[in-house]
Amino acid sequence: MIGFLLENKKADAICIGGLLGELFLKARGLSLGAKDAFFSEKGFDNLVPKAREILNAFSSKIFLPLDVAVEENGKRKELAIGQLPNPNPIRDIGPKTIDAMKLQIAKADFFVFNGPLGVFEKKGFESGTKKIFAALKKSKKPGILGGGDTETALQKLGFSIKDFYHVSLAGKALLEYFSGKQLPGLEILK
Repeated sequence: MIGFLLENKKADAICIGGLLGELFLKARGLSLGAKDAFFSEKGFDNLVPKAREILNAFSSKIFLPLDVAVEENGKRKELAIGQLPNPNPIRDIGPKTIDAMKLQIAKADFFVFNGPLGVFEKKGFESGTKKIFAALKKSKKPGILGGGDTETALQKLGFSIKDFYHVSLAGKALLEYFSGKQLPGLEILK
């Protein structure tokens, strides 16, 4: 989806956080420490070359995490990207990343959000997702939030789907639609 949107000039900027952000950090050549084994186990390492290709072609339009929050002894500890690898698992984006994403949101005429940006279910690691939701709500600009996890995060973090232009529960279908693929359900309606 990211490649399609940028290649077809359908997006001016893409902010990437969460697991996908970590994948792109790996594509940039960073080791994530504790998460590296997870990426290998799940077969996500196979996605690194495509992410690297997208980064090389569109680096000025892709905004990756500048800092992260890891879980150290059950508590949040913020690290700059340059402090990776770290033996503790990454759980959220950090405050510099939040501020950078908020700047992009303020400039946007339309947004698409498919999240969440961290382990919002765990106390102390909901900050990134919650603050970005608040920025999207405050912008009052049209946009689409997608995915079941996104809808769950909205509810858990005190937001309503009515706070936003549109919330889609079909995260995978939304991503496929924004990837330029034809959706069978929409084709039948034509």
